[in-house]
Amino acid sequence: MLTPKRQELLHELVPTAPLIAMLVNSTAAQTRSEVRDVQAAADKLGQPVRIFNVGSDREIDAAFATIVDQRIGGLLVQTDQFFTVRRDQLVVADHAPCDPDGLRMARIRRGRRPD
Repeated sequence: MLTPKRQELLHELVPTAPLIAMLVNSTAAQTRSEVRDVQAAADKLGQPVRIFNVGSDREIDAAFATIVDQRIGGLLVQTDQFFTVRRDQLVVADHAPCDPDGLRMARIRRGRRPD
């Protein structure tokens, strides 16, 4: 599973972030094992992760609102068809006017260093 590796890369990009977030589809078959792997990597890296179980467009929007409100320093998105078909929504939510760090999170998700 590549998620722990992506998490390590995110940690390299934002090593001082006190908390990162991960969006997961709770109905996906791989979610339970993937969350377990992410939690283990978070413990190893010393960078806690908050898991957001989302199953609808409205829940994605609510998760982003919480991420912004809590100023969470990084974002992982589960590799799952649920998120793939909502890529545009994720990018738009990531660039919401109220989110000064939106561009930074988008760059992280695309594997680039934030400016």
